[in-house]
Amino acid sequence: MYGVTNNLYKDSNGNPTNGATTGCHCHFTVRKDGELVDPLTILKQKEGALI
Repeated sequence: MYGVTNNLYKDSNGNPTNGATTGCHCHFTVRKDGELVDPLTILKQKEGALI
């Protein structure tokens, strides 16, 4: 988004960013028996999941 007119994404100083810094968010990892698991597979198993 650098150099793009009307870029809505700005850092705390008002400088344009690439859009990757959109605010507070969380990253997490799911493992089962030491192996990485796609968390969507777990969420999709739950009745009433938001996904």
